[in-house]
Amino acid sequence: MKKVLTLIAGVLLAATAFAQVEVENYDALRTNTWSPYLKAGVSLATGGDFKNVSASWPTYIAPMAGLGIDYNILPWVRVGLGYEASLYKREQRLGVIDADGTSFRSLGVLYHGVDLTADFNIMEIWKDRACKGFNIYLGTGIGYMFAYGNQYDIKMGFKETVDPTPNTDNYKVEAWVTAHNEPVKFGSPYVPANLSFEFDVNPRLTLGLEAGVRYLIGNNAYMPKLVENCGVTLRWNLVGLKQGCRTKAQVINELRDKLAACAAANADCNARAAKLAADNADLEKQITDVRKKLAETEANCDALRKQLEEAYKAMRDKEVADVLAKAVVYFANDSYKLSNEAQQTISTVAEFLNKYNDVQVSLVGSANKTGTAKHNQWLSENRVKAVKDALINLGVSPAQLDDVSAVGDNGMTKAPECRRVVFTLE
Repeated sequence: MKKVLTLIAGVLLAATAFAQVEVENYDALRTNTWSPYLKAGVSLATGGDFKNVSASWPTYIAPMAGLGIDYNILPWVRVGLGYEASLYKREQRLGVIDADGTSFRSLGVLYHGVDLTADFNIMEIWKDRACKGFNIYLGTGIGYMFAYGNQYDIKMGFKETVDPTPNTDNYKVEAWVTAHNEPVKFGSPYVPANLSFEFDVNPRLTLGLEAGVRYLIGNNAYMPKLVENCGVTLRWNLVGLKQGCRTKAQVINELRDKLAACAAANADCNARAAKLAADNADLEKQITDVRKKLAETEANCDALRKQLEEAYKAMRDKEVADVLAKAVVYFANDSYKLSNEAQQTISTVAEFLNKYNDVQVSLVGSANKTGTAKHNQWLSENRVKAVKDALINLGVSPAQLDDVSAVGDNGMTKAPECRRVVFTLE
């Protein structure tokens, strides 16, 4: 047992020194990966018909060793195939000899167990835990145990014979001792239950403490009912670059490759920068020439624009002046009601004012000398208001009607043509 523990400690230290790795995604280490393992410890068999009597402690506790392999389906579940072996002992030191003479019995059996299990990582309940290297697995499954060994019996007794002849003291005593060694074997299915505390020394190496119980289903006089065991496990996780796990040497090599690629990219960038600088100088010269030509073009455009605006304004003013010169709104005697002809004239003026919405005009209303001056003033005011309202109703902006005034009969005669509203371009 001491040699086994020493060997495990040596393998653990060597593997720890060798397997220094870095990992990018811890969950990937426990997804679709294999984990072979070794385990060693002690076992205890209890129950059954063959019970210990006055036995020493080595008949209760025996060394245990095993191995197996697990497949991690996801970080929280794995399935595995395992094997373990241990020595099952029983001893009876009888204080009173049985009727058949039995005084000592011992049973030594080496059992072998093979099982299929499914383990569940209960630490995955806390997905955001800080230490994902510590895990607790709880599992069960089905297995079969087969055992081979020997039963050793010691029997003893004596026989006393008395001479039946009278007056004689002759008698005879016969003592006997026998030893019997009988092969024993049995097999039984069992249901395992395991609890394992595991800590990842690094992503490839896991150290664990496991406790388990095997409940045997068969019925045999030499067979125990329960086999309990406790031991340490040493697990090697078959992970690599696919799971984001890399040794320091691999990390260094990757960094070297990236450094070489960066150096090549830097040289290429420098070459491109030199070419871009030369191209930039040419572009600057071309931009300067284009800006100069653009300034000349803008100056020419400004002069041309000014000429066009002046020509347009002159054409517009002439067109509007011609229309306004003819656009006189006449009224009937002593009336400010708009006739059909007057409305047609106003519509023509409104059409031009809407077309040239930057043009401003003035309106002047008047009356002839018929009637009193006061009445004629009132009459001319209503006439110019009627024309202004009609223009606004036709969409003309009030801002375009710059000056609206009424002169009454001032400067007028009795002629009917004085009953009017005239337009003047501002």
